[in-house]
Amino acid sequence: MAPRGKNHFGVGCGCVQKIHSRSRAETKKIARIFAASIGVLPRGKGALVVAMDGELGSGKTAFTQDFAHALGVRERVTSPSFVVMKIYPLPRRKGSGFRRLVHIDCYRLAKPHELRALGFADMCKDAENIIAIEWAARIKKILPAHAFHLVFSTGTHPDERIIHVDDALRMPPLVNSAPMR
Repeated sequence: MAPRGKNHFGVGCGCVQKIHSRSRAETKKIARIFAASIGVLPRGKGALVVAMDGELGSGKTAFTQDFAHALGVRERVTSPSFVVMKIYPLPRRKGSGFRRLVHIDCYRLAKPHELRALGFADMCKDAENIIAIEWAARIKKILPAHAFHLVFSTGTHPDERIIHVDDALRMPPLVNSAPMR
């Protein structure tokens, strides 16, 4: 287990779980496993917040698309880079109190207060929301303390991705940390 502290994006606790994906299909599988596990993730009162960081092209949007579809979103999920936020209704599922996936992209935000103006604090208080945030380090001052952090990076091959999962002590292992088969 890695020491606890800030990750290389200055967010959350130290990256303690490292997941390798060798293909887009494997990344999709990881997103499905994560979506299936959200019912057992401990969280505070309010929304389940997934804070994602990583360089351009590292897989944040692709992961969010696969995560959304695994949650039951039927419409096309696109990056909200220019509109900042998109809200997708979630189907009612037994045992799930989640009704909305809020997809936020903070890449174009200059200051965290810009997100406050869109009602971010109220969204975070709503236990029916799952909030997936790309470029979360840009709003780290207003992220809920209970947010789960995922940091994406590219590997040595074009389709390889490495996903660092913060707070693994609170999150069940998604997959074996060895390369997936």
